[in-house]
Amino acid sequence: MNEQQKIEEVKLFLDRENHENAITVLENCIEENSEELIYYWYLGLVYLLQKNEELAQEVWFCLLYTSPSPRD
Repeated sequence: MNEQQKIEEVKLFLDRENHENAITVLENCIEENSEELIYYWYLGLVYLLQKNEELAQEVWFCLLYTSPSPRD
């Protein structure tokens, strides 16, 4: 399954409010390809939809601190 198909699967789970399966898919995707930032974005979104703002922010802030900084 390619990246786009995985994201579509996550969106389907989100449409059905099946957050646990969305989290599982995203965590597996991150394990397979930790450099793909879209997976972290969606993982944070799922946590936010579960009303877990703290964990959502943790995921998103982790991205900010681990992403390469832009060069001038």
